Order: sequence, then structure tokens, then C-alpha cells
Amino acid sequence: MKGKWGLVWLSFVLGMLAAPWPASAEIKLSPQQACQILRSLDLKAGPYQPQGENYVCSAGKELAARKLPNVLRYLVVGDQQTVQELRLELSVDAPRRQGAAKNL
Repeated sequence: MKGKWGLVWLSFVLGMLAAPWPASAEIKLSPQQACQILRSLDLKAGPYQPQGENYVCSAGKELAARKLPNVLRYLVVGDQQTVQELRLELSVDAPRRQGAAKNL
């Protein structure tokens, strides 16, 4: 049940961020709140820490266990005090040639 409500909350937040907002509108979400949303989905989210020019908290989920797994990643990106983006990334590692697929 806990995971279901976490997914509903994440869907709501992502929907709000994707909505066409006026340039002056903001959704205030602290890095701790955003990372906690990922943890409430039973994802092992790392700490909110510096990565390049931004601060990032990420969690991933393998969609298939094989040599080259497909991975769904959730990222919280921002500066030290505020979240600027919530990203959802899908990595699909599927070989195009039949010979390459057989060698996995």
C-alpha cells in the first residue's frame, strides 16, 4: 500500500512539473522531500550530493535481469538548497543485430 501512494504522489509531482506554468510560477520542493518520495516507492535513492555543476539524488530500477539490463532511473536535480528538475530516464540496451543478441 505504501508503494502505491508513493507512486501516486510522484505522478502528481511530475504532472505538476510537466504542466505549462507561467514563467514566474514555482513548485517548492526541498531536496530531502524529493529524495524521500523516491524512497517511499521502495527505491534505493542515494544521497543528494554534488555531481558536476548540480546536486543529484538518483534511484534506479532494473526492468529485466540480463547482461545488458534495461534500467529506469529517477533523478532529482538542483542546487544545494532547491530542486530544479525531476527527471525520469529510460535506458534501453537492446542489441539490433540477431548475432549480437545471441552472444548475450
